[in-house]
Amino acid sequence: MDEALSPLVRACRAGNALDRRLVAGQRGDGSVVEIEMSDAEQNRTPKKRPRWAKGFLAALSESGNVRLACEAAGIGRTVVYDLRAADPTFADDWESAQDEAADLLEEEARRRAHDGWEEPVFGSLGNNRGSGEIGTVRKYSDTLLIFLLKGAKPEKYRERNQTEHTGAVTLKVEYGTDRSSS
Repeated sequence: MDEALSPLVRACRAGNALDRRLVAGQRGDGSVVEIEMSDAEQNRTPKKRPRWAKGFLAALSESGNVRLACEAAGIGRTVVYDLRAADPTFADDWESAQDEAADLLEEEARRRAHDGWEEPVFGSLGNNRGSGEIGTVRKYSDTLLIFLLKGAKPEKYRERNQTEHTGAVTLKVEYGTDRSSS
């Protein structure tokens, strides 16, 4: 291997770069070199994941949002999408993280629909003390309950729209002269 090649080119030759299709590098003497990787090298899964991958996947499993997960891991979106395209194992872990995030959303929807939440009630504090919080009331989300039921038992709770026409239909067709040719 030519030691005068840039670290990027050496990394590509070692299979550590994310985009191995065509790599351009600069030699120590300033000349430019291009290396085109074979199909086998392009499809090879990187042997070692980048350090940020674990943090990215953890943040993705909590937020379900790629931008927020990238910010948490301190990495750009393009880099994670490139790794997902190059590494099938990372792509599978990405999908699992998004499934975990969806499960968290479902858990929260179920909690709000079934258990509800306490919401403060404001009113007069009496004796010329003004107004403020005087208690709480438990609220529930009927909308979330409906969505959960539709998801759990779609055959029973799906929307049913059916249009039927009964009776006769009369269709009147008139033929005339073509007005556009006059």
